[in-house]
Amino acid sequence: MVWLLRLSLLFLIFSPAYGFSLKKRKIKIKEVVIQVEIADTEEAREHGLMERTNLPEDRGMLFVFPSERKRFFWMKNTYIPLSIGFFDKNKVLIDVQEMRPMSSPLERNIPRYQSRGKAQYALEVPRGFFKKHKIKRGDRFEFLPQRENKTKD
Repeated sequence: MVWLLRLSLLFLIFSPAYGFSLKKRKIKIKEVVIQVEIADTEEAREHGLMERTNLPEDRGMLFVFPSERKRFFWMKNTYIPLSIGFFDKNKVLIDVQEMRPMSSPLERNIPRYQSRGKAQYALEVPRGFFKKHKIKRGDRFEFLPQRENKTKD
């Protein structure tokens, strides 16, 4: 019984909603609409998609930074395969990379993924998303107006 209580406590501590709540928006790239959680604070960007066990095909996390510069990401405590798209200040895609999930919580050699240019936004989505939807460098994302942004979640 004690182990169940400890497990529940760990779940609460590491759940995405612990400590902060993320805004949700819909964005569009080409004709593809995706609901994203907005990571626009240092705390939210640091936590990212850690500890998640799945990510539906039409969902993602948009990291919003205060300025444009080279960005570095890693998959610490991330167990789902992801693709990351780096976007410049004009929301134009400059780079896409496939990221390998951690194989174990004890893994020490965690690869870092660096944008090939200056980026102000990064979009993490299920691995293969960009290829599947033929989204490539030069494509631009846009925020959908709030009235079209109603979500059921």
